[in-house]
Amino acid sequence: MSEAQLAYGALVRQWRQSSIWAAGQRALWQILGFVRPRRLELTAAESSWGLLPELSLAAAAVLFLTALATGIAPVSQDALRSLFWGGVWLLLLPITLRLAWPFVSRWERIGLLILATVALYVLKVLGEPVGFRDFDEFLHWRTAQDILATGRLFTPNPLLTISPAYPALEIVTTALANMTGLSIFVTAAVLVGLLRVLFICALFLLFEQVVRSTRLSALACVIYMSNWNYVVFDASFAYESLGVVLLVMILLAEARGRTRRKGAWLYRFAVALPLIVVLATTHHVTAFLTIVLLGGLSILSFLRHETPLQRMGIAALLAVAIASPWAWSAVMNIRVGSYLGPELSSGLRDLYQVVTTMTLAHRPFAVSEVSDTPALWLRLTAFSGVAIVCVGLATGFFRSLAQAGTRVSRGRFLPIVTWTNSRLVLLTVLTIGYPISMALRLTESGWELGNRIGPFLYLGVGPVVAVAIADFWQKPATSRYITAAIGTALAIVLIGGVFVGWGLGSLSPHYRVAADASSIESMGISASRWTRQWLGEDHNFLADRINQVLLATYGRQQVVTSEETGVDVSNVLFSEQLGPEELNAIKVGELEYVLVDLRLTQALPVVGVYFSKGEAPAVHRVPPDRDALLKFNDLKDIGRPFDNGFIIIYDVAEYTRALRHALR
Repeated sequence: MSEAQLAYGALVRQWRQSSIWAAGQRALWQILGFVRPRRLELTAAESSWGLLPELSLAAAAVLFLTALATGIAPVSQDALRSLFWGGVWLLLLPITLRLAWPFVSRWERIGLLILATVALYVLKVLGEPVGFRDFDEFLHWRTAQDILATGRLFTPNPLLTISPAYPALEIVTTALANMTGLSIFVTAAVLVGLLRVLFICALFLLFEQVVRSTRLSALACVIYMSNWNYVVFDASFAYESLGVVLLVMILLAEARGRTRRKGAWLYRFAVALPLIVVLATTHHVTAFLTIVLLGGLSILSFLRHETPLQRMGIAALLAVAIASPWAWSAVMNIRVGSYLGPELSSGLRDLYQVVTTMTLAHRPFAVSEVSDTPALWLRLTAFSGVAIVCVGLATGFFRSLAQAGTRVSRGRFLPIVTWTNSRLVLLTVLTIGYPISMALRLTESGWELGNRIGPFLYLGVGPVVAVAIADFWQKPATSRYITAAIGTALAIVLIGGVFVGWGLGSLSPHYRVAADASSIESMGISASRWTRQWLGEDHNFLADRINQVLLATYGRQQVVTSEETGVDVSNVLFSEQLGPEELNAIKVGELEYVLVDLRLTQALPVVGVYFSKGEAPAVHRVPPDRDALLKFNDLKDIGRPFDNGFIIIYDVAEYTRALRHALR
């Protein structure tokens, strides 16, 4: 070796023997959590409701004032958003401050979690008090309408072809609607509200079984509630709202069966197995992720060398979880791979492109490039919430493994790893997918994939961050200042997640072009109801994205989509003249009526497309020309049965028959 190498080696050895190196090493080990497990459950107060009554009254007052200020006060759009998000802060901050206090009884923690869940759901209902507004809700509303109207299941849904194949939520809704005489909307609103309460209670009990601490379970639930789908998507009338409830109850029954010597088989086979079968008919994505979670538990069970009965129990659940979705898809002739495969492949491809080129394909907090830019303080809240979660994962990952009893010892050839809590190990390892999901949300095609897997990844994020709070941030301290800081941090995380999930679109009081909830208004609803009253039901209609869902639900019409026909039918609306491709789309779709919404010419689409994902890329770069939408005025054998100056309905049935006859 050269003299320079020898000198460098001596310098390194001297540095490693210094006090600075030793202190830095100890600090790193302390931060990351290479420590022994500690008792994190402090002595709680006696069983009581504590401050729950007072906080419930305060939450009710905030909800009332928020509804009054945002619904009645004549304010600008920016002022409306400030009032709304200010109300959210006043609503959630006292709850998180109270939950951060170590000495709170178990029943008060449960009550506070239910209070936060119900309050957030009430805010959502206040935004849609008389009818559905969320885009996905219309898709499943049509399936429920078909069940009530025909008395049969599996009636084809023109809006979402896969929805009738997973009708569990619609079956429960229509059954309750028949018994009570209530409308589908009212029944769905009550049912989803009950599911929200059931979910948070089951989640608390699941985390309590996993981390064996009431305090950590409550903190983990607050962190879970900050996932971007909790406040809107999983609280909507859609199949995942029921699917996630079944998933948590399955995991809870399995965990209870693991910890109970007597009645273990009852929990697993009388509770978990039927729920797995029901889940297979409820939601395909949740059923698939249930297989992943049960598969991970089965692998950990075999590696840990548990008793044969324990391994057989989890293996039996896994076998049923695999067989049930496969059997259901075979019976219903569903190709789930063709439905989910393109989304997965395109998302991973875009993620690879973002990583290799280091360029963002998707603007944070925006559905498309024309979406509104949130206020600075809202963006800072959202970014701060993500940063706090990341710090919590960094400081809680190894601490969670330590709490799971993980030990690494030297083996003959490889290190030997042992653990005592397989469920906590699984949920901790699950958090590795969190940064991947965040990266996917910055891509064009992977945004939806990253958004959908969020609720399932947060099953691990919640407990890990909770362990970080209790074991590193707060520890057993009773200082009110530390507690206030932890409660404020929880509020930032929770409100940041609520903002990311809610966005700004649903708060807009005015019509906006292709903005989903902000595009649902009385004019479009009235036009769709007119078609049902004067034209009858089940006519083939061509319309843009928003009017499709209105025609299919309020109008009970059959809408023609690009996914159904296999051709790009958007050109029939947006092209300046009807060429061979447009005429072929008219013929294939057997169109009878075309609904033209002239308001589409006012702006670019907020969600990125006017029609659907299959429309021509050039269509959503420039607003459509008014003359192009009115080209049907110059064609013969086309009537105009409806025209209110903004929405025009063209009767093209005679033209379609003549076209089909000419091309025959």
